Amino acid sequence: MNKDKTCQFTIANVPYDASPQSNQSLDWTIGKDVPTATYFVRAYAYDSAGEEVAFGQTTDAKKTMNLFEIQGISGRHISLEIASICFFAFSVVSLFGFFLVEKRKNRRLTNN
Repeated sequence: MNKDKTCQFTIANVPYDASPQSNQSLDWTIGKDVPTATYFVRAYAYDSAGEEVAFGQTTDAKKTMNLFEIQGISGRHISLEIASICFFAFSVVSLFGFFLVEKRKNRRLTNN
């Protein structure tokens, strides 16, 4: 998995339990840093020496079947973007306004 560029996220890293009573399922909560994309699951099995001994994935070789979509959470909305632009414009106009007022004050004081 270290060299596999298509495996960007580790879902689980657990030892294999071969007992017939074991439940081999896993619940995974998608993190906020997972971007919007189409995904599939790939699993690797390693022996005790850390060598890869098995591999499997939920899709076919062409990666066209058994895919799932994830809608990423960006935390940014258009209303927030508009508000930040308005606030920025107001602050720049205020800065120049105060600068001009101070400049006029200084000019009046030096002329008197």
